[in-house]
Amino acid sequence: FTFTGGTETITLEDVGGANDHESRISSSLGEAVTFNHNPLSLDTVTIDTTSDSDPDTVDIVSLDGNFDANLIVTASATSTINTGTVDIGSGALDLTAGQINVNGAFTTTGSVDINANAFDITFGAAGSINAGASDIDLTAFINVESLNVTTASEVRVTATNGGINDLINHALITADRVALDAETGITGIETNVNTLAASTTSGGFSIDNTGALEIGTVDLLSGITAAASSIFLTTTGTLLVSDAVTGGAVDLRSNDTMTISDNVAASTGTLKLQNNGGDFVVNSPALVSNTGAFLIDIDSAGAVTLDDGSGVMSLGAGLIDIVAATDVALSTLTTGGNVTVTATTGA
Repeated sequence: FTFTGGTETITLEDVGGANDHESRISSSLGEAVTFNHNPLSLDTVTIDTTSDSDPDTVDIVSLDGNFDANLIVTASATSTINTGTVDIGSGALDLTAGQINVNGAFTTTGSVDINANAFDITFGAAGSINAGASDIDLTAFINVESLNVTTASEVRVTATNGGINDLINHALITADRVALDAETGITGIETNVNTLAASTTSGGFSIDNTGALEIGTVDLLSGITAAASSIFLTTTGTLLVSDAVTGGAVDLRSNDTMTISDNVAASTGTLKLQNNGGDFVVNSPALVSNTGAFLIDIDSAGAVTLDDGSGVMSLGAGLIDIVAATDVALSTLTTGGNVTVTATTGA
């Protein structure tokens, strides 16, 4: 379906009886087509409004319960796509427009690729995307706001000139792994993922994860890179740092064992590593470091073990403060300032 008129609102919706394989596409300029989407005869529905630069609106309101096909909507950079509560079966979803608003529960077992090429991807209070076990890829020219997405596979989120933020206490990413790449911050994001990689050039950084978490490599991102930000990350399970974490200030907290297997570095604020359960381990050759007079604070609910070849280093005169509820096994500690080590009930 190609629309070539002036500014118009295009609506895709279910019509007729339930599960009758019929849906309708209509335009506010007067056109309307009811089409049959029997899966034996229809593979892909394509809507294209890019033949002019007029600011169109495409409303994906609903589809018949038997719809099972790919859905591709391509609109101009001055246009908006709004999605409602829609299920496209096993079809792939591909949306491109200047602004994209996810206002209802969008469901598919196919892949999801959404590109807001002028403004934002914004999830409303009821907005969500569930892609079964397929990848979800969200890219916005500015911000990705209040995203709520679910898949058993990979989520990739890019805010090219803006941030990945939660505006309405709605943001939740449930996936096996996620890559978050922003320009002006990653804030207020809740996750339930196994592996996380993230990067932001500036702004805040706050993520709360449920379950065991590895900071590792996802797609083209490795570790956490946020040198101008204060990183705050929590997880309710174990935390494994497999790839480097770099921040202005760094605050990592876990409710079970924390294992540092690559470098963790701060440069403009406190570096705090706290496990509220299990033990704290730094594997060789990982280095925990800070600069200037900024504090390095390691606080473990169990033992602290620094393997031979690992280290904790202040590049200035910062205090290194290590507290373990049980035993402490040290490797190299370096600072121009003071070191305090406390083994509360151990040695």
